Amino acid sequence: MDKKYFLMLKTHNQTKLKYLCFHHGTISSCYTYNGSGSYWTSHLSKHGKDITTEILLESFNRDDISNRGIQLSKEWDIVKSKEYANLTIEDAQTTAEPLQRPEVRSKRLESFKARIRQNGLTDRERNAKQMNIKVLQAPEVRAKAANSLRTRQSKGIFTEKEISRGINRSNRISTIGFTEAELKSHKEISARQTGKTMKDRLNNPDYTDPRTGKSATEIFGETYTGPWNKGKAVKDLKGDNYIDPRCKPFTITSHLGVHKYNNEREFIESTQFSQPMLVKLKREGMYTVKRQSNTKHPFIHGETIYYKPI
Repeated sequence: MDKKYFLMLKTHNQTKLKYLCFHHGTISSCYTYNGSGSYWTSHLSKHGKDITTEILLESFNRDDISNRGIQLSKEWDIVKSKEYANLTIEDAQTTAEPLQRPEVRSKRLESFKARIRQNGLTDRERNAKQMNIKVLQAPEVRAKAANSLRTRQSKGIFTEKEISRGINRSNRISTIGFTEAELKSHKEISARQTGKTMKDRLNNPDYTDPRTGKSATEIFGETYTGPWNKGKAVKDLKGDNYIDPRCKPFTITSHLGVHKYNNEREFIESTQFSQPMLVKLKREGMYTVKRQSNTKHPFIHGETIYYKPI
């Protein structure tokens, strides 16, 4: 018997889920062929293969099946409809390319999330997740990932996902502010560092320099003793009137207006703006303020201040 192309509608007798598909074979093979869609086959695996087959069209010409399949796909809206298991229109093609389209991937993701919410992970998925976590938590894997990230960031290389995540976080902080967890983390870091010099931190066996991922002993060696400033600020070492000769006058523009400062020290003492933030402000020429619970400067959270040398 010559083989034909068939357009069929499969219906699951228990769940009433439908599936529009095509098949190349004989009439008898149409009833033994269950369909190949990923969502449909997953549904059959879970609920059994109790299905009814309705032949909608048969032809020796594949284009006839394709045209009719596209027509019915649009008429029944099978991709968006929850009554159908189809993730893409039925055009009598076998390529997997349509499955990569955003709307198809979105429907598959929604279906996966719904299944997880209702039934949870399968044993296989749970074991795979635990295995992945175990691998990712391995010290050598974490060290390799940290070194790779540190190398890329030092060169200013970021992935699109990292850039997007950074922009979203910045926008969220500017409009909503820090989360309770972030504020708690900031307070813990501040509490650990308050009253401690860099020497105190690096000499602590539990402290690791975040810039290098190494302790002071690893960086400088067992016998290294300095040079240190012995916990003193610049003004303690060089006097209250000392001004870095590299400092030049500049203006700061904010909601308070335009103000001139003769040097960095004058700006910091009058506004209590931190030195690290000033470094960023000078480097970029502007800075978006992110206030924390212990912030003392007068600038508003989310506003952009501008730096201009004179």
